[in-house]
Amino acid sequence: MHEQEKDTSDDKELSRIRDRLQFRQNRIGRSKTHLAAGVDGRRLFQDHASGNSMKMRLLLALVGLAISFAFPTFAQQKDPVDPRTAQEIRALAMKYDEAINKQDPAAVAALYTENAVYVAHHGTFHGRQAIEKTYADYFQHWHSINHVSTVDRLIAVGNEVRVFGTWSSSFQDTNGAPKKDRGHYRWLLVRQGDIWEIQTNTNRSSNFNAMN
Repeated sequence: MHEQEKDTSDDKELSRIRDRLQFRQNRIGRSKTHLAAGVDGRRLFQDHASGNSMKMRLLLALVGLAISFAFPTFAQQKDPVDPRTAQEIRALAMKYDEAINKQDPAAVAALYTENAVYVAHHGTFHGRQAIEKTYADYFQHWHSINHVSTVDRLIAVGNEVRVFGTWSSSFQDTNGAPKKDRGHYRWLLVRQGDIWEIQTNTNRSSNFNAMN
């Protein structure tokens, strides 16, 4: 009788031991699963980060490539003109002054392109004919004594040249009173055959007082 009870007790103890072992094995299995999931998660994050880093490096490389192509183009768009062109443009400014001093509106207008634009303080005039008429009106109200244009800066932009300069003028009004004026101008020049012509003339006056 006592031996049967002892066997039953031993069986229960063995069963409890097996249950504990099974529980520990299950926990170990779950821990391995979580560990594997963590490793996979880290790998996924690393792969994602690596992918983003690669994309960023690729983007920076493309931006650098675009700048390397754009910079030479930009440099070519705005260059100082060569000495020969500078001489030709200064000769054009002298012709302009000569036509002004001769009170010759046709000669002044001939220095402009057919579809030129003249921007002055009193209005904007389009086309060579309108520009000629504008200068003709000028010469009815004042007589130029000495008009001088100075070329200060030249910039080549493609096939065009931008000219920045100042001008001064001594003249007489309709009453014969001596006057002085000065200002600045900006030309956009285009080449027509072998000569330069004014495409746009933006002219501003400082309105000097009368001479003493």
